[in-house]
Amino acid sequence: LDLGSATPAQVEELSNACQPATFGRNQEDVLDETYRKAGKLDSPNFLWGFNPDSHDFADKIVSRLFSWQSLDQGIRFELYKLNVYGEGSFFKAHQDTPRSEDMFGSLVIVLPFTHKGGNLLLRHRGREFNFDGSALLQDSSVPSVAYAAFFGDVEHEVLPVESGNRVTVTYNIYFDKERRPPVPIIQSSIDGQLEHPFKTALRTFLEDESARRLHPFLGFGLNHAYPVESAIAKEGDLNLKGSDAILIHILNELNVKFQFYLLY
Repeated sequence: LDLGSATPAQVEELSNACQPATFGRNQEDVLDETYRKAGKLDSPNFLWGFNPDSHDFADKIVSRLFSWQSLDQGIRFELYKLNVYGEGSFFKAHQDTPRSEDMFGSLVIVLPFTHKGGNLLLRHRGREFNFDGSALLQDSSVPSVAYAAFFGDVEHEVLPVESGNRVTVTYNIYFDKERRPPVPIIQSSIDGQLEHPFKTALRTFLEDESARRLHPFLGFGLNHAYPVESAIAKEGDLNLKGSDAILIHILNELNVKFQFYLLY
């Protein structure tokens, strides 16, 4: 199937080859077309030539999810599923089911097949982002793909497809201690380059003895959810994500001792 010149009939053949898509609930795969209506092909059942580890694609994604050199291990992409959302198909708001402790997010690639609707809504801590893959593809002068990468605790929803077929390929994203951290696009500055404003503010506070006497303890709430087995955790117990990883990276750079506590 040539992504740049696929006919509607070929896309329809792809749709017919799919099985009804399930979703995870309480560690089980559930089929409920009132909650999710779509087709799916599991990774062993299709060939897909794109490798997210190729070129600098992975580096660009990681630099958005883990900026300021906050990632101290590598990542890997694992091909998961191909999904076809035909007219009227949708997926109500949900969070992804982690496949292992090292899984931290998803990469969704929207293929260049004509469709309308099917926007991906991402929600986290009161903020919402509307990812319109169809509009991005229409604006491209050459056959292209649109993609979104997000953390597993981000709620997301696929709005109903109004026409055509929305076809996506999804990867699970894992931490991988056997790989080097991707090359950061945004550099933190221990050598005179740009510095994160939080690091500047925290250093100023730490250098102010009167402020430290007035506030001998500092607490920071983490922005993302993590599986924990006890009320107190060590740094190595959590695979930190996004701004949480930036926070701990800066604390370590400034030699600030810290401890994780579960508050509820």
